[in-house]
Amino acid sequence: MRKEFISCIAIALLIGCGNDDDSSTAPDENQPKTDFVVDILDDLPACVKSREGKTALLQEVDSTYICKDGQWIELKEEDDDNEPSDIDSVETEDDLLACTKKREGEQRYIAQTKSIVLCHDGTWEELNEKSSDSKKNDDEDSSSSSEKDADDSKDKSSNSKTSSSSTISSSSIQESSSSVAVEETGPIQGVCTAVPSAIVKNDSTTWHFIRIDGGTVSTYDWIFEGASPATSTKETPKVTYEKGGTFSASVTINKGTSSENTVNCTKPVKVTGATISDCTCKPNVTKADLAEEGSATVTWTVSGCTNSDESTGFSYTWDDDPENTEMTLTQTFTERIQSYAPTVTVSNEDQDSLKLTCNPVKVDDSNDPLCEEISVSLGTSSYKDILTTLSGGCYTIDLGKNCAIAYIYSASGTGTYTINGIESTSCTSKYSNILSTSASTLSIEVSEGCSIKEIYVSSCTNIN
Repeated sequence: MRKEFISCIAIALLIGCGNDDDSSTAPDENQPKTDFVVDILDDLPACVKSREGKTALLQEVDSTYICKDGQWIELKEEDDDNEPSDIDSVETEDDLLACTKKREGEQRYIAQTKSIVLCHDGTWEELNEKSSDSKKNDDEDSSSSSEKDADDSKDKSSNSKTSSSSTISSSSIQESSSSVAVEETGPIQGVCTAVPSAIVKNDSTTWHFIRIDGGTVSTYDWIFEGASPATSTKETPKVTYEKGGTFSASVTINKGTSSENTVNCTKPVKVTGATISDCTCKPNVTKADLAEEGSATVTWTVSGCTNSDESTGFSYTWDDDPENTEMTLTQTFTERIQSYAPTVTVSNEDQDSLKLTCNPVKVDDSNDPLCEEISVSLGTSSYKDILTTLSGGCYTIDLGKNCAIAYIYSASGTGTYTINGIESTSCTSKYSNILSTSASTLSIEVSEGCSIKEIYVSSCTNIN
């Protein structure tokens, strides 16, 4: 009688302690293909580097998990639009770049199908599908799972049933461990992004919220900067931008509930608008004289600006007068200045801008002219053809050598010029030698309307 009783117990134990290849781990044909099939949460192997991207079916709760960054993360069917915060988005599958060795292990979110794909061995694979190469490790992982102590299975099952978290820390999991640390579920966490994120003015884009952690999303309350419409309660709203610029958005999930959370979209939409061109900025005079009143007033005006879409409307910011937003700048001078050129930034409603440097003005005193200094280099030569154009003003030319001869080869206009104290009879007079003695400097005054275009010096020797 005792032998028969012991035999019954042995048979019962064999039936209850079957290996990992029995029907308890056989996946349902209707379930998605995964890399592992386990009964309870604690049966999952450690989420180590070699299992990155692999998936597991948890039969007790009929849920699929993925190994990501050292954690097993639950993938729920109703949240197919889940995306980790550090992956990029594309509109359609055709927008995916080639799955190269450089992109091995990278993931992409496809907005059209609301799915996440993984680059593995040259192919983009959906995360809830099993790659053909992953079968190579099944035996190793299954045997590791089967080595767990069967006597602890009841405790493990109890722990998994009382857990409410879908994220499992790999630091708390060992292959031979019988306990799993499970985080508490908090408010819904996620990111939001626009696809596409770069458009042109008057085009549209679609905003997406991608849940990362937390419960089920039931409501959406979007707020859009610079878009039409400005708000939406749709899951994936499509909005239009009528002006250029950079615009962001935010979404409040499950407003008015305990899982409410407002997410600010960190990646804005870049909208290319009208571009500015053809602007000029000119003064009302090219030379201002302090001699008459001791001061001189000059006004610069911006004109000719156009937008690429033929729209109108510009604003102006002058560097020397930040509070001035007009197209003109007026400056009063009391001291001589060799050259002064203000700068201005022209902007339009599409946030495009163009910075201009205006044409310069020389402020001088005709009773005590400010001479422009010009240096020339003769090098080892004893002569030089100076092709500097000198018009209406005072100039000092440093020759660097003592020159005995100077010629005026080309001059035009009206008035006169004076060189080293010798005045011409007219602007067009050409002197064969205008120097009375050797000189290393030419001091030249040219009257308004006269222009000297070419001076030739020769018989030049080094200065002792």
